[in-house]
Amino acid sequence: MSDQDTATQIKRRGVLRGQLTRFLNDVNEVKTDSNTEILKIKRKKIKKSWELFQKIQLEIEMQVQDESEDQYKFDFEELYFLAVSKYNKLFEPQQDTNEQVDQNNESQNQAMSQLTTTARSNSTASNQALIVKLAALNVPTFSGDYKEWSTFHDMFVALIHGNEALTDFQKIFCLKSAFTSDALMVIQSFETSNKNYTIAWECLNERYNNKRILVKNHTKAIFDLDPLEDESAIKLRKFVNKLFGNMKALESLGHDPNTWGPMMIHIICTKLDSATLHAWEVQAPKSEISNVSDLIQFLNKRFQVLEAVEGAQNLHGEAEQKIRAADQKEKIPE
Repeated sequence: MSDQDTATQIKRRGVLRGQLTRFLNDVNEVKTDSNTEILKIKRKKIKKSWELFQKIQLEIEMQVQDESEDQYKFDFEELYFLAVSKYNKLFEPQQDTNEQVDQNNESQNQAMSQLTTTARSNSTASNQALIVKLAALNVPTFSGDYKEWSTFHDMFVALIHGNEALTDFQKIFCLKSAFTSDALMVIQSFETSNKNYTIAWECLNERYNNKRILVKNHTKAIFDLDPLEDESAIKLRKFVNKLFGNMKALESLGHDPNTWGPMMIHIICTKLDSATLHAWEVQAPKSEISNVSDLIQFLNKRFQVLEAVEGAQNLHGEAEQKIRAADQKEKIPE
């Protein structure tokens, strides 16, 4: 999904939140029987909005790795559950309001539930084949990029390696299915059998779980971030996400970039566009060395402001186009 598609999905998500907020306001202000009938119709629409939000949020999170996304999802869910619970108190006091929670858990843990539920409830050869197929589909691929190893490792352990319902044969099948390019060559010679899974897994960990190389690659990724040539919310958000992701990876490896002080600030500032750099220099202390965390916080707020401004400008531009089109239509003689 491109940056433009991601921006579109973020706008769609905002529309859904607006619909939910209006529904909650309607629930709080319901007074007459006619209002209650309209509200029941809106309740069905809100349920569809909730399902669409889950799909859109998942697509955004696959492209945007930022803690603010977790907070946005949490806020939306809290708003939804509050609105539904108030609605149920008015019209459906006996309804089990846990339905929405179950739907949320199901959408967020689909891969894990497919694997574990199928594995524990079926023991025939045909069902085992189904488990293997599901596992291979839900595990992300790994091509040998050291920067991607930690993410792949954690997901594979959660879905496959730590899943006691799967046999070692199924695990090594999933492992080979997930690997591509250079990474596959490391274990390609291992026969797909129960006895070889542990050996293959240990071999991969020895190869890619190399702290020195991981630290080197994440550090290099920060130095090699593409400079921002102009002021853009999408480009700045993408820059911040990559920067933050590599910083968090280094922190997990025992090297916190927040302690790099002036050097880290200099590296980041050399990548910023002139407008963003000017805004930072205006805000930064004039006689003290700023903290790295202060600069990161500034960049996060900066791209959020730019997103709001650019969104408003786009809406204004669309409105002007419609007005011009209407004026031209009126000028055409009949």
